[in-house]
Amino acid sequence: MNSKFSNLKISYKIYFFILFFFLLTLHHLFPIILVGNPIILIPDILNYFVPNNFIAGKIMGGNFDSAKLFMNEELPWHFIYGIFYPINFIYNFLGINTGYLLIDLLTRLIGFLSCLYFLKQFKAEYLLKILISCLFASQLATTAWGLGVAAFPFIFAISLRKKDIKIKHLLLTGLIASNTDLYLHGIYVILIVISSIFFLKDKILEINIKNLLKILITYSFFLIISNSNFFYNFIYFSPFQLSERLEVISIKENILQFLDGIFIPESVNAYFFPNVILSFLIIVSICFTLIGKTRNNISILKLLFFFQIIIFVINLLMDLKIFSGAIFTRLGYFLIFFQILLIFNFFVNLQILRKFFFFFLFLSIIYNQISPSLFTVVKVKSNYENFTKIEKETIKKNYQEFKILELITNYNSFSQGIVKKDQILNLRSYYASSFKSYYRSKDFKTIKKYVGESKTFSIGYDPFISVVNNIKVIDGYYRYYPAAYKYKFLEIVENQIKYAESKEDNSAYIQQIENFKKNGQVLRSFYNEDDDLKIDFGKLKSMRVLFVISKFILQDKSLDVICESCNNKKDLNLYKIN
Repeated sequence: MNSKFSNLKISYKIYFFILFFFLLTLHHLFPIILVGNPIILIPDILNYFVPNNFIAGKIMGGNFDSAKLFMNEELPWHFIYGIFYPINFIYNFLGINTGYLLIDLLTRLIGFLSCLYFLKQFKAEYLLKILISCLFASQLATTAWGLGVAAFPFIFAISLRKKDIKIKHLLLTGLIASNTDLYLHGIYVILIVISSIFFLKDKILEINIKNLLKILITYSFFLIISNSNFFYNFIYFSPFQLSERLEVISIKENILQFLDGIFIPESVNAYFFPNVILSFLIIVSICFTLIGKTRNNISILKLLFFFQIIIFVINLLMDLKIFSGAIFTRLGYFLIFFQILLIFNFFVNLQILRKFFFFFLFLSIIYNQISPSLFTVVKVKSNYENFTKIEKETIKKNYQEFKILELITNYNSFSQGIVKKDQILNLRSYYASSFKSYYRSKDFKTIKKYVGESKTFSIGYDPFISVVNNIKVIDGYYRYYPAAYKYKFLEIVENQIKYAESKEDNSAYIQQIENFKKNGQVLRSFYNEDDDLKIDFGKLKSMRVLFVISKFILQDKSLDVICESCNNKKDLNLYKIN
C-alpha cells in the first residue's frame, strides 16, 4: 500500500516537472512554434547587454582586440559590461544567439529553483510551490544583467537560515555574486537582506547572526571582485558621462510611481501592455491581508511600503548633486519577489474559489511568457508590413491610448491577404526581434568586405549591429564612459540636433535628444528619413572614420557611394567619406 502511494507521489512530481519545463521554456517556444525563431526584446537587450556580453566572452577567451570594435577604439576593454562575469564565458564557445538562449534559460532555471528553495520552508501543496516559482522565473526581465534577481530568493533564504550554513551554501553564494552587477543588482541584495531583518519580527530572535555575517561577507567579497573594473574605471577614468544625470520627477509622478511599485509589478515586456492579471492577484492578496485573512503577509507588506518609501524620498531629493547618475527604481525588480510571496500566502490561506484563482495564476504565467514576443508574432502573421501608412498610424494610436478592443477590431479588418514568404523572415517590430532579423549577419558580411578594419558611423541603424558583425564603430549605447567622449561626439551631431529641435512634428526625436543631453548613454546620428543632412562629416574624418552605414539613401558632397541597396537590400546603403 505504501509502495503504491509512493509511486503515485513520484508520478505526480513527474507531471509537475513536465508542467514546469513547459512553462519555463514557453518564453522561447511560443515564437519558435508560430514563426520558427525565438524573439528577443530590443531595448537594453539586443541593443546593449547581449552585444556587450558577447564581446566580453570573446575577451575572456583571449581576444582583447574585440574591445577595439567599440567607441573609436577609445573604450578600454575593462569598460565593457560583464567582463568579469564567468557566465559570459559561454559566448566564447557559442554563437551570440545560442549563447544568449542558453544563458537566458539557465538564469530562469536558477530563478525557479531559487524560489522553490525559499518556499520549501512553508507548508503548502507542491503544485502551488511549482506555479509560484514558475511565476517568479517568468517575471525575470533582467536575465542578461546577471543572476542578482534570479538568485535573490536563495540568498535571502540562507541569510534567514536557523541552522549553521555549509560550505556548499558559501560556494553557491560566491558563484552567484561573481555573476551579479553591483550597480544594477548587487547593492540591492545587501540592502534588502539587512532591511528585512527589522520587519520579520516573528523570526528576528531565530535568525543566526553568524550565518548572516558569513553570507553577507562572502557575497560582498565576490561582488567586489567581479565588479572590480568599475572601481578601477572610477579611480582612473572618471568623471563619466553619467555624472550629469539627474532623474528629477514631479510630486505627482513620484506619488504614482510609489503606488505603482506596490500594486503593479515590473513589466517583463518593455513596451507592451502590463500584466493586469498579475496586478489583480497582487491587489486581491493585499486586500485579504488588510482584512486579516492572511496575517503572515503583514510583515511582507510593511517591507514593500518601506522600500517604496526609500525610492519616494530619494526621488524627492534628486536635485541634490549627491544623487547624480543614480537610478533607484532598479529596486523594483526585486520587489516582485515580495509581491509573489503575498500571492503565495494568499493561496495558502484561500478556502474558497481556489480553482478560480489557480486559473488566474496560470494565466499570469502564460502572459509573462508570451507577451514579450506576442506583438511581433501578430505583426508577422497579420501581414502588418503591407498595411497602409494610415492603417499603421491607426493601430499605433489605438495601442498608445490603450484601446484594446478597437486595436483588435482594426487589426482584424486591416489584416487581409496572404503573408509573403520573405515577410516571415523579417521577425522584427519596433521593440522585439529575432537575432537573424536584428543583426542581419549575411547583409553585414557584405559591408564588412568593403570596410575591413576601418571605422564606421551609423545612420538609422543600431551601431552594435555592426559590432556583432565585427565592424568597428564610434557610436552606440554605452552605460558609462569618460565624459570627454560625449562632447567630442556632440561636435559631430550638434547641427543635426539643432535641426531636429527646430521641427515642430519631431516630438519623438526631441525626447531622444533630451536623453542624450542628460546622460549621453546613446550616441547616435539623430537623423531621420527626409531630414536635411547636417552631420559634420569633416569631424568624422578627423576621428579616422571612413565609412557611413545608412538605412536611408543619403546625398551629400562629402559622401561617395560605395553601394546603395547593398546585398540587394533597399534599406542598406554604404558611403565613403571623401
